[in-house]
Amino acid sequence: MPSQKSSLAKTTKATSTKKPKLVLAPKKVSSKPKAAVDHNKYKFLTIAVLIAAGLVAVAMGLGSVDKPYRSYAATGDQAVMFVGSSGSQEIEPGKKLTVQLYENSGSQSINAVQGSITYPADKLKLVSVKTDGDFPKEAATDTSTPGLIRVARSVNEANVVLQGLKKVVSLEFDVIPTAQGDVTLRVNKNASLVVRSTDNKNVLSQAPSTTYKIK
Repeated sequence: MPSQKSSLAKTTKATSTKKPKLVLAPKKVSSKPKAAVDHNKYKFLTIAVLIAAGLVAVAMGLGSVDKPYRSYAATGDQAVMFVGSSGSQEIEPGKKLTVQLYENSGSQSINAVQGSITYPADKLKLVSVKTDGDFPKEAATDTSTPGLIRVARSVNEANVVLQGLKKVVSLEFDVIPTAQGDVTLRVNKNASLVVRSTDNKNVLSQAPSTTYKIK
């Protein structure tokens, strides 16, 4: 699959109440590196979040968050995104592995996310990506490249934002029967976003990996 880049489009404030919109960015290939500005590091999607005027409802406990086996806290005004599960960190060949993509924004108000997750395609086979988390609006899902999952999700209403630990999607895999050793799932921080609702700024700063051991 050829290398592709896209830019995060500038977002203008809405003059009337509108729902948030996540839009696929135009694809292009360039042999020259772009200037080192924040917008150029965001790949795969353009996220255009139109902030509604008036009061904003903060959903501290919207939806059901499956508590991960290991969680990570936000640091200051910086968010974290990671893959986790509520079960054991050990998996068996020939069995299923179900994990969740989480983001934790702490006290920052969030209304959209984008995640790029890698996994070892020689040990795991992706079965499904489920939009069953706290961001119910599916903007995009790309699983066309083995070993790579890219998703973009947002809240349904422009006046709803989220804070704290939230689930983005669930990922189901089959563990290949001949798999051995460790299985590591990683979030690519440079291709992922946690979008703050007040100014559309990406506040993602941490993306720790998660490793499972094959029995």
